[in-house]
Amino acid sequence: MALQRQTTNPLTDFAALVRRQLWSILLPFAFVTALGIMVAELMPRTYDVTTIVKVPESGIPGSGSAIQRDVSAALNDMKAEPLIRSVIEAQEWPDYIGLSEEERRVYVTRVIKNLTIQVKTIAKNSAGSSYITVFYRDSEGLRAERFLNSLRDRYIDGVVKSVRDDAKQTRDMLRDLVEEKFEAYKAAEKAKNELVKLKNLATVIATPGGGSARSQDPIYASLVTSRDQLAAARMDLNEKQAKLEYTIHLLEVQPDKVPEDEVPTKPGLNDRADPLGDLERQIKDLENGIADKREKLKDYRPLAKAYQRIEDEILRDENKIAQLKGETGPNTARASSTRFVTNPLRVAYDQTRRELEAEIESLKVKIASLESSIIELSRDNDQRQDAYYQLTLLESDVALAQQAYDGARGAYESQTTRVALLDGPQANPFELVQVAKASPDPIFPNVPIFIVVSVFLGLAAGLGTAITSEFLRNGFSGLGDLTRGLAVPVLGAVNVITTRAEARRMWTRHVMIAASSLVIVSAILWITWAYQDDSLRWLGPQLTQLIEDVRLAFRP
Repeated sequence: MALQRQTTNPLTDFAALVRRQLWSILLPFAFVTALGIMVAELMPRTYDVTTIVKVPESGIPGSGSAIQRDVSAALNDMKAEPLIRSVIEAQEWPDYIGLSEEERRVYVTRVIKNLTIQVKTIAKNSAGSSYITVFYRDSEGLRAERFLNSLRDRYIDGVVKSVRDDAKQTRDMLRDLVEEKFEAYKAAEKAKNELVKLKNLATVIATPGGGSARSQDPIYASLVTSRDQLAAARMDLNEKQAKLEYTIHLLEVQPDKVPEDEVPTKPGLNDRADPLGDLERQIKDLENGIADKREKLKDYRPLAKAYQRIEDEILRDENKIAQLKGETGPNTARASSTRFVTNPLRVAYDQTRRELEAEIESLKVKIASLESSIIELSRDNDQRQDAYYQLTLLESDVALAQQAYDGARGAYESQTTRVALLDGPQANPFELVQVAKASPDPIFPNVPIFIVVSVFLGLAAGLGTAITSEFLRNGFSGLGDLTRGLAVPVLGAVNVITTRAEARRMWTRHVMIAASSLVIVSAILWITWAYQDDSLRWLGPQLTQLIEDVRLAFRP
């Protein structure tokens, strides 16, 4: 009777596959797990340390804010090769000391790559502080901690020292500038004083007559005085000449003799000084007297003796006025014998004429002298104008030199104060927020997780190998596979007949494979243990160096 078609459970088939491919699963699993343990134990540890520095918005008053303005420069300055190299050499890293110069350069470059710097700056026109955060990774936690703290301190000291050195250099430059400006000021002052001494100039005047706030130049002052005196003398001469002409006119119209009873009043000494004024006063007095007498006539009749007497007095006064004015007087009221005497006005006018002529001659001499003096003073003044122009230029140079010197001295004093502030302890604006501190556990690798992953990878590799081997075989793997693959009924199955010799050879092969696999896996685990326990020195120097080279290739 033919066998019926058999149906099998997938789990049963999988279990059968595992039994058939047990060694194909165990060997990759063992190898991968052992290698995973080895890699997890020998892989260089990676420790991550962080430090944070705060930079306030502004420093102490008077010290400036150069550091605050350039805080973003930390992104490049903290990665500068000389700074990194100085820290490494100061700490004497063993794996750096024995390197050549080219190898040291590569080593420093690798260290720089492990540095990550972040700078958080405040927005423009905003208040607040900036923060510098530095991350560093290394295979040794303590070394990473010491390196980052030292790098941070050296950077801060370098920045503060650079600012201080720049401030001192600026101060020294300003000091030299002050000395230079002072020498320029002394040279300008010396040139001005030499010109003043050589030309005998007034040191407080720019140009002759140049300003009321300055004292006048003696030559120019003499020139001005002479011109004023000349103008006054000419005016006096014109006045004297006019008086002389009028006096001569009065002298010509005065008669030599006058009636005794009509003698005019003789001018006094003061009148001689001003005869014209005396004449006008006499005429005025006579006219006023005539007016008063005419008022008195109204009180009398024409036939009255008082009336005739007053009328005679009026006629006499009119004759005197006519004589004073040089006119012919009115006819006398009645004829009478009259005694004539020398006219005193003519004598006074003649004396006044002689005095005026003498004064005019004196004024002409004075005017001639003043004109000659003015010509000489004008020539000297014109010559001194060029000197005063040069003096003006030199005084301008002195003022500019003084201004430049004062400006340089003020800047130097301000910079000196700034240097003193920067030398103080408060000039360092950096505030340490977080010190670099390494964690006892590395961030990579995580050994337990690494081993678990290795176990799963080993199982996956073993199963993958078994499945690949199973499906690559040409033939049926069992009765169930046969019944599923054939459309005809399966009548029966014959088991595999294995002789004792074949069984012995198969057992021996399995034992050898198991033993060699065990040896390889044990060797991997032993090498891992022996390298970690370096005190026993089980490993040879070549193998140790090889492992070191591999670790160095993966070292951060």
